Amino acid sequence: MIFNISWKNIWRNKLRSGVVIGAMILGVWALLFLFAFSDSITNNMVGNSIKYDYSHIQLHNKAYKNDPTFNNSISGPNEVETVLAGLPQVASYSQRLMVSGMVASANSTQGAMIYGIDPEAEASVTYLDDQLAEGTYFTEIKRNPIVLSQHMAEKLKVRLGSKVVLTFQDSHNNITAGSFRIEGIIKAKSPRINEGVVFVRKGDLEKLTDWLQPQEIGIVLQDIQEVELVKAALQTSLPALEVASYKDLAPDLEVMTQQTKISKTVLMVIIMLALVFGIINTMLMAVLERTKEIGMLMAIGMKRIRVFTMIMIETILISLAGAPLGMLMGYLTIVYFSSHGFDFSAYAASLEQYGIDSIIYLSLDASNYFMLAFTVVVTAVLGAVYPARKATKLKPVEALRKL
Repeated sequence: MIFNISWKNIWRNKLRSGVVIGAMILGVWALLFLFAFSDSITNNMVGNSIKYDYSHIQLHNKAYKNDPTFNNSISGPNEVETVLAGLPQVASYSQRLMVSGMVASANSTQGAMIYGIDPEAEASVTYLDDQLAEGTYFTEIKRNPIVLSQHMAEKLKVRLGSKVVLTFQDSHNNITAGSFRIEGIIKAKSPRINEGVVFVRKGDLEKLTDWLQPQEIGIVLQDIQEVELVKAALQTSLPALEVASYKDLAPDLEVMTQQTKISKTVLMVIIMLALVFGIINTMLMAVLERTKEIGMLMAIGMKRIRVFTMIMIETILISLAGAPLGMLMGYLTIVYFSSHGFDFSAYAASLEQYGIDSIIYLSLDASNYFMLAFTVVVTAVLGAVYPARKATKLKPVEALRKL
């Protein structure tokens, strides 16, 4: 009976109830949209950094970070690959022989990190072949091919087929140089690679450095959720090596993720506070308008707890009327922009500096919907407590005298 009375009471003043429901719909829709937008940008940046640069996990000699020399390379790389091949969570991996040096063209000279790679293995880890803007990926030029970014090509003032000279120290600390011809130019999605990394075949770099052991092995997993599990397994299996996840390699990515979560929480608190005060105001007006009616109900025997429950149910019903509609609108908006995306091509140059795509496709984890639904109900209950208590404190005799 209380449920039926509460439902009818909501629609006694359709305009007032409609305003509250409308505000709730708008608030829930806005929160879901902003959640999806912020998550999508963050996930895009983190995802691109993992996919096109850091991988999920990297292996190094424990001394390499503080002393990046040939002597601090990964010993026994074949044994390491045997361990990796035995882990079902590992999708692919790539050995990298790395040396810091200079890249010189006829017009300019730039500092760069020179990566000696197995083209096929590296393509399965950082997808260099998918980022090609011009040329080919280590398939056409037989002798000393090199692949570099558009940004590097512009700084060196070179194009496909141009010759560049790489200069660096070999494993005997002698200055050595090699002539390479540009086979491919990539539109790098990693700011770090875009600024100063060039790629050559590992065999070509091994000849020039007189060194065979890699300094780094990049690992891609089947599922990003298994990073910590695989990291722990590798630390046990390969105790002589430093095992670093993308969170260790790029702590700014984790900071960005945490900042996004904090921003979402602050935004939700602000909107929910606005809804709380709206609910308090609306339900308090409803109680004051029905003072005589509530007094009559109490006079004929309705207990105060039932009056309290009636007001609470009214508020919860209003939230249940508004929240699902807001979620439906939010879901449909996210679905639409998950396929059409937001085009930020006008800001592409700025976004590339942070490794963010120029088109952002929205997505939102299902847990956000459940969390928001729970929060809306809690907000409605909190907003109804004061008006409901106000109603229970009415004295029947005095309430009946109200006009």
